[in-house]
Amino acid sequence: MRHSVVVLDSTAAVDAVDARVDALDSGDVSNASAVTGADVTAALNAVKTALGLCLDNVAIQVFTASGTYTPAAGMKKCLVIITGGGGGSGSADTDGSDSTVALSGAGAGGATCIKLFTAAEIGASKAVTIGAGGNAGANGGDGTSGGTSTFGSGPALLTATGGTYGLGSGANVTAQIAQSSGSFGGSATGGDINLPGGNSRAGFAVASASAIFGCSGDGGGSFWGQGGPGRYKAQSSLSADNSQSGSSGTTYGCGAAGAINITTATATAGTAGNAGICVVLEFIESAF
Repeated sequence: MRHSVVVLDSTAAVDAVDARVDALDSGDVSNASAVTGADVTAALNAVKTALGLCLDNVAIQVFTASGTYTPAAGMKKCLVIITGGGGGSGSADTDGSDSTVALSGAGAGGATCIKLFTAAEIGASKAVTIGAGGNAGANGGDGTSGGTSTFGSGPALLTATGGTYGLGSGANVTAQIAQSSGSFGGSATGGDINLPGGNSRAGFAVASASAIFGCSGDGGGSFWGQGGPGRYKAQSSLSADNSQSGSSGTTYGCGAAGAINITTATATAGTAGNAGICVVLEFIESAF
C-alpha cells in the first residue's frame, strides 16, 4: 500500500520523502524515522511550485505621490493600475452688467493602464511618477491639463496621460448667451488594458427678458470614479449676482466641473483636477 502521490518525475525533495514513506509501508521503521520536518517542508514547497500554487499571499502598495516601487520579498507577479491626473476647469468672468452670463469649460479625466508583470520584468525596482491634477483657471482664463503618470523609466513601461483642461470664458464677458465645450480624456499606452479618461461635458447658459438659467459642464471621470458634477443656476432677477466655481471630482484622476458666472464683475475661479494614482497588487510566494 502506498500513501504518497507522485506529482513530479524528478524532484529530489519529493523523491526523498516518497522513498521514506515507502519504507514505512514495508515496515522499515529505521528509514522512515529519518523523514524530518525540513524534508517535508522542502517537498511541499516543490509540489506547490510544480502545481502553480505560488500565489498564496497578496499585498498592496499604493502611490499617491511619485516614488519607487520595490517588490516585497517573494513577489512572483504584480498587477499595476496607474492613472493620470484630471484636468482643471477654466474661469468664468462677466463685466457685471445686468443679464450677462459666462461659463467655463470642465476638465477631462485621466487615463488608466492595467498590466500584469512578472518578477523578472520588474527587477529590483521601478520608478513611479504620479501626474498632478490640472490647475484651476483664473480671471476668465483656461485651466491646465492633468499630469502624466508613468510606471518605469527609460522608457516608461506604462504611460497614462492626464485629462485635457477646461477653457476659460475670457475676461469681462458681456453676452446674454453662453456655452462651454467639453474636452477630451487622457490616453493610455503599454497596458494589457488601456482605458481612456472620460471626456468632460458641455455647458449652456442664457438670459431672457424675465429670467436667467445656466448649467456648467460635468468634469470627466476616471477608472476610479466620476468627475465633478456641473453647477446649475436659475433666477428671475436679471441683476442679482449668482456665481459658483465648478465642483471637484470624486476621486483620483477625475476632472473638475466648469464654473458659472451670472452678472458678477469679479471673475469666478475654476477648480483644480484630482491627482492620479498608482496601485500595485503583489502576488507573493510564501514557504510552508
